[in-house]
Amino acid sequence: MLLCEIKTDEDAKNMLTEFVSFLKTTTLNEEHKKYRSVEKDLNYNLNPTNLIDELFFMKKEWIDYPQFFNLYVNRHEELLRIHAKTVYPHLTKGEFLRGLEARLYRTQMPILTELQGYLRCKVVFGSKNVTRALNMDKSGVDFIIDRNDERYNMHVFSDTLRGRINRRKKALKAIENGTRQKGKHVDFAYELYVATKKNMCDILSNGFGIFSEDYVIYLKDEIDKGNVKNDNVLSVGTNGFIYGKFPEFTPSVKVAKINNVPSSYIFED
Repeated sequence: MLLCEIKTDEDAKNMLTEFVSFLKTTTLNEEHKKYRSVEKDLNYNLNPTNLIDELFFMKKEWIDYPQFFNLYVNRHEELLRIHAKTVYPHLTKGEFLRGLEARLYRTQMPILTELQGYLRCKVVFGSKNVTRALNMDKSGVDFIIDRNDERYNMHVFSDTLRGRINRRKKALKAIENGTRQKGKHVDFAYELYVATKKNMCDILSNGFGIFSEDYVIYLKDEIDKGNVKNDNVLSVGTNGFIYGKFPEFTPSVKVAKINNVPSSYIFED
């Protein structure tokens, strides 16, 4: 069975177990976080999420990252050559490939975490109530939870300053251009190695972080209590979600402090 074919609750439970077993074998490499020479968006055919979805969601070719990177480079060799020459003329071929390898790593790992979170939500909320499709990502939605006659558009990302900045920029852009999905939008963030956050993640034996069952059950309880509204989950603390009003664009730290904007949203223009 494929991730895109799951229908029953039993299917979801079995797939979650199998996917987590795969994640335990994933090779993690912290060195990739140091290289940021290839940072511009890879769009259209070069978008790595296309291949990630193809292999992990539409098929069941769950391969380790080094294999994934080699497959991506071989598939897009000519487009990458043009991209490197046009966008990064100052980099040698070796420097470009090293930066690209790091960039794709930082793209793939969060998507694998997102897929595990999607499966965990299918188990907790019921398989038929949680959906994911390839076209959702274009509107910034990772997956959808239907609960109590409400639609919750889930946005999964790392609960860091960079993650929240990117999340807010995408949200404001979708609002401005009218492409935002109907329903309530929920920030479903995760953060690894932080004990002050509410049971967000379980850490596997190889160091890979996954959404914990307790965290997803907590989300379900907060939805059922009516606490989760559109764009009102600002962050996560020791006791759970920190609620508030989704802030408008804040151009500076000074203005943010005057308007009492949470620090997780503060950034310099």
